[in-house]
Amino acid sequence: MKRVLRLKAIVPLVIVLGLVTVAWSLVVDRVVELSVERIGTLLVGARVDLAEADLRIREGSIILRGLEVTNPDRPMTNLFVADEIVADLALRPLLEKKVVIDTIAVRGVRFGTARATSGALEQPSESSEEARGLVAQWADQLRVPPLSFEGLGSAVDVGALSPDSLRSLREARAALDRAQQSTGEWESALADLDPRPRIDSARSLVAQLRNFNPLRLGPSGIVNLANNARTSLADLESLRPGLEALDSTTRVGVAALQASVLALDVARNADYAYARGLMQLPSLDAPDLSTSIFGDAVVQWVRPVMYWAQIAERFVPPGLDPRNRPGPKRARLAGTDVSFPGRSQFPQFLVRHGEIELELGGEGGAAGGYAAVIRGLTTEPAVYGRPTEISVARTQGRRGPTSVTASAMLDHVESPGSDSLAFSGDGITLPTFELAPLGARLVLGQGSTQLSLRRDGPEFTARMGWNATSVRWETMRATPAPSAAPAIGTRAWVEDLLWRTVSSLQQVRIDVELGGTMSAPTIGITSNVGDAISQALQRELGREIQRAERRLRAEVDAMVDDEIRRARSVVGSLTEGMVQRVGIPLTELDDVEAQLRREIERRIP
Repeated sequence: MKRVLRLKAIVPLVIVLGLVTVAWSLVVDRVVELSVERIGTLLVGARVDLAEADLRIREGSIILRGLEVTNPDRPMTNLFVADEIVADLALRPLLEKKVVIDTIAVRGVRFGTARATSGALEQPSESSEEARGLVAQWADQLRVPPLSFEGLGSAVDVGALSPDSLRSLREARAALDRAQQSTGEWESALADLDPRPRIDSARSLVAQLRNFNPLRLGPSGIVNLANNARTSLADLESLRPGLEALDSTTRVGVAALQASVLALDVARNADYAYARGLMQLPSLDAPDLSTSIFGDAVVQWVRPVMYWAQIAERFVPPGLDPRNRPGPKRARLAGTDVSFPGRSQFPQFLVRHGEIELELGGEGGAAGGYAAVIRGLTTEPAVYGRPTEISVARTQGRRGPTSVTASAMLDHVESPGSDSLAFSGDGITLPTFELAPLGARLVLGQGSTQLSLRRDGPEFTARMGWNATSVRWETMRATPAPSAAPAIGTRAWVEDLLWRTVSSLQQVRIDVELGGTMSAPTIGITSNVGDAISQALQRELGREIQRAERRLRAEVDAMVDDEIRRARSVVGSLTEGMVQRVGIPLTELDDVEAQLRREIERRIP
């Protein structure tokens, strides 16, 4: 009987399989650890470190310990750390090289911890650099008006005003030139038509037809008169289209010239605003002041939010467009992998249900534990077919009654994607703003905040609000405000006024609205700080600014009044005269043509 199993072959096979199993158990955890660090670094744009990875295939789970994610804007600070991440894996998708996590639990999350070493990268990923560039472009596009009080209380220097820089003067001269040029063209066209001789000749024939004696003219004279009348009528009919076209052109041109003259008042108002800006006189409007005061600080606060929004857009793109990602490292060119996702059972990466335990430190009312729940987090939402949902709830607090609610939905199933975010909190620690225009630092401390964001395709709308009832103001100036009252309008006077105004405010409210697109954003800010400064300026500077504005208006008027009056006079006389010069012959043409036609029908058989 033949032996089916050979002992000499089985023993080496078992030894080899055992060695492979041991090698796999020793290496696989390190491979997972390096993969998490590499993919995380690519995603964040800064170093991501993982202390330990433990992959348990039999149990269908993976445990990550000691995750540290660097803040890309502050390389010596962690964006967050997580003590432990436990994920239950679905085994079947692994056979398709896809990661599907049924449940995930994240414990011991802390924010803003210090790093032992810098997390900056020598060569950040292209996606993070591109996202950073887009956010920088977005910030540069925002129009934050500067806060300037130079020149207050002193005589207004109008020497910087140049007549050539005034829009109303340029438009008045342009209207005058257009009126003269158009009138010349219309007169030339009227001269080419030359309607007067033909109209007068037709009138003469009408008189002959009315008064002729058939017996005196005889048959040949009647025939000649009839032929002349019909020729004159045909001549008048051929003259009509040209004269009507010229009349229409003239009326349209006259209307345009009259509109340009009416627009001179709008241009004059624009010149007032231009002159006012040239003199650097401040606006006393509270919204303008609030945007000038808080604009730069708010933009810096929002920049990280916009950066992460761009990163999310790149790694969770909407629809079924092809995805580009760096290919594996090879001896020669690594290249780029392009995947074309379809409606398959599993996306490349999916977290069906995730639970995250958060811990906020400090002694504020918001300090304590929080729980976040994530459903349907995937890199291919179009394949998964459902939006990502996120909710946050407070589990425990250290002190004080506090409410915190947060929810988000990322719907990237179809293109373009749609995102929404809502957050509100009471008793939490609010941001600290360094307000360079005021030379002060505003420490909001504890208070309430609201945030709502809506994005549909490229357009977005975001509203943020902070309300603090016990703020602290700190001066950022090298020297304290002078004790003696400085001269009105001087820099020291302005600094003293601003400091006295804002330092007396104990409650601060700031409302921000952002909108538009990444390439054409808008910003608007209202605050009781701007209201208080506006009231103080109006009280202290109102008369000075009104006097300066009257002087500026007078200077602008002196430069443009004569030219505007001349333009109005010339345009009015030329255009009205031209309308009559074309309109009267056309009216006469209608009259004489009707008379000639009537006399031909009546007197000539």
